[in-house]
Amino acid sequence: MFNSAQFVAAFYNKRAGDHVRLELLRGSRRWVVEMPVLDHEVESERSPGARHAEYGLLTRLGVMCVPLKPHDQASVSGLRSNSGVLVVAKLAASGSRAHLIAGDVVRSVNGVPVLSLDLLRSMIDKLEPGEAAVLQIERRGQFKYIAIEIN
Repeated sequence: MFNSAQFVAAFYNKRAGDHVRLELLRGSRRWVVEMPVLDHEVESERSPGARHAEYGLLTRLGVMCVPLKPHDQASVSGLRSNSGVLVVAKLAASGSRAHLIAGDVVRSVNGVPVLSLDLLRSMIDKLEPGEAAVLQIERRGQFKYIAIEIN
């Protein structure tokens, strides 16, 4: 697709729950993202559009994220609090073994609360290849711990 009109037209026949595959190009970098179609309009500042896509990519975890906003507690089913980072898509071509899925909220890394996307990125970037960490996530209203090893 070359413009926003083509992008909108491609989604016209999609229904909530369908999944789409997006290939994003930025210079010579290419990402493939699979994500569900939502049944409500997402605020433009939160949607993983071109200017936010690169910012939200956490390639070491193999996901695309957005900051969690206070009103997300109502719109994301069953959230128990309003802090953390929301996973909006899993990168299809990622070598990451982090078992995160769209809709997960990352609450902490090694017991340190995740208060922003920048903080999560910083904590993950400080981990050396081969180093293990534990993520506390919220998935469908339940807290879980996921052990990860950084590639």
